[in-house]
Amino acid sequence: MSFVNGTTIQPGVTFHFVIRKVLETCRTVDEAIAVIQSTNVASTNNFLVADAARNIAVVESAPQGCAVRYPLENEPFLCITNQFQTAQMQPFDQGGIDWCQSTERYQSLSNSLKTLPQIDIATAKHILSTTPVCLALRREQFGTLWSVVANLKTLAIARAEGKPTPRNYRPETRLAWWLQKSRPTSLAHA
Repeated sequence: MSFVNGTTIQPGVTFHFVIRKVLETCRTVDEAIAVIQSTNVASTNNFLVADAARNIAVVESAPQGCAVRYPLENEPFLCITNQFQTAQMQPFDQGGIDWCQSTERYQSLSNSLKTLPQIDIATAKHILSTTPVCLALRREQFGTLWSVVANLKTLAIARAEGKPTPRNYRPETRLAWWLQKSRPTSLAHA
């Protein structure tokens, strides 16, 4: 998820609850898209969703509507920063966030991903830790709050709090714990 400087804020569901609903109820990208599109959101955000079947999409979401982006045929990846990419959603993105280098970060992510035939967790950590992708603006006292990488086949997740570096990612084990806990006892010991 990434914040976008939208033109409207209204009463509605915040991004935290959208993410939680998707994680708790959706198994596929199509299910996640349906949940996000049907939610009366309070603010403007990008949601990048992916599943173990290697499907991926970005839902550009605002109180005024949604648009879905899919990978291009010659670019089998997607990335997000703090802006909308689709022409349909641009009227709901008021911009004014040049100070956060959103365009430069998006271009850097895209350029890095274009050169890779496939990506692993170590490479993802490296890309997300580089400048300008990892934002660290000392004067503005603003920067990347956290970063997450995951292998959707194995459900291995690593999280870096604050400015990410390839070495400060720590295993995130809560999903594995929850999956183990929610399995029936007979399956858990099989």
